[in-house]
Amino acid sequence: MVTVYSQSMGASLTPKIIDLIKAAGCEYIQAGHRGNHDIWYSPATNLHFPVDSKIRSIKAANILLSISGLPHLVEESEDEDENTEE
Repeated sequence: MVTVYSQSMGASLTPKIIDLIKAAGCEYIQAGHRGNHDIWYSPATNLHFPVDSKIRSIKAANILLSISGLPHLVEESEDEDENTEE
């Protein structure tokens, strides 16, 4: 399953990412040092991974989702819409 998100400039993707990893069964472990990155555990990959409090790029979100064993987000693009009209 691929989730498509359109992101406005500067908006944080963290709430959406946390919803996705919770739904996949990932567990919150602890708050990170100075509250910057919380530590989560993925039973799918058997890895602990950090989640930044302000994920702002699709690329960073996709890296995090790969570590947690989930499919990538796909950003909606105006170029894709133009190509489908042809």
